[in-house]
Amino acid sequence: PEFHAEALQLARANADSGAAGAEVLRHDGKDPARAARTATMVIFLSDVEGGEMVLPRGSKCTSIEDCCARTDGRKPLRIPARKGHAVLLYLRTVQGTKRDGAAVYGSCPVRQGTKWTAQRWFTVGRSGFAAKHAPDEVYDKVLS
Repeated sequence: PEFHAEALQLARANADSGAAGAEVLRHDGKDPARAARTATMVIFLSDVEGGEMVLPRGSKCTSIEDCCARTDGRKPLRIPARKGHAVLLYLRTVQGTKRDGAAVYGSCPVRQGTKWTAQRWFTVGRSGFAAKHAPDEVYDKVLS
């Protein structure tokens, strides 16, 4: 249901932005205020050079820079930022009681172009960060 999701967030990054659009490696379930997050959906809204989403997953990356530069046999999973593509990432184990260590992710720097993304986090219970809008008579009735 709508109230199990946080408001949609839009983000923009380009080669001229602060850290060239790079983020730190993070896991959205670590922040106590956001501990109920169970999944995140990232939708790429533009094509760029660079700006890949990375998941270290056993690659032993020590930082986002290391993950983005790594070319050896233990490189992380890299998902290119391509317009219209989306990534659904579960942040908790199947039981839902623990954070999934494989769900650590980050973003490589944008080398050329402007990267636009839309991101939405989903929770098990009602989110205190939900979008505020009038209930949809069909959608909200069916799912609530």
